[in-house]
Amino acid sequence: ICFGIYKMLKKKLTLGQSPDFIHEIARGLVQALIFNIYAAMVTEEKQQSLKTPGIDRKQYIYDHFIEAVQQHYSRERSTKFYADLLCITPKYLSQVVYKVSGNYAQDYIRDFVIAQAKALLKTREYTVQQICDILNFNSLSFFSKYFKNATGVSPAQFQNS
Repeated sequence: ICFGIYKMLKKKLTLGQSPDFIHEIARGLVQALIFNIYAAMVTEEKQQSLKTPGIDRKQYIYDHFIEAVQQHYSRERSTKFYADLLCITPKYLSQVVYKVSGNYAQDYIRDFVIAQAKALLKTREYTVQQICDILNFNSLSFFSKYFKNATGVSPAQFQNS
């Protein structure tokens, strides 16, 4: 199609005649040529994306979930929050994360929170209470239980080890 449009355009411009509407005709043919090239490129891109394994809907959800956790883990620890960000159900989010990575969504969230808590504890710049506040836990007791369930030791024991 593109080659046919090109031939028509070339023919109209090389006739040597000067019809009144040659510029409009040429413009229309160039627009048709550009449209057909664009349509061919889009079709080719779609075919390539189908052939290329890896980046699919599940991978997209997983990647965006990880980005969201990195941004919000200190304020939000519920799978529902992240599922709502991605406009999917918490159950589906957890299933997708598990299929892509082998870990559940809640595990990733917990791991990010615990990694940050460990880093803050090891700096010794903050008290356990301050770290509890930084990570937006409701109480020191809840933070201690959360930390101990994940690591097997209390925050104070970890800081002193």
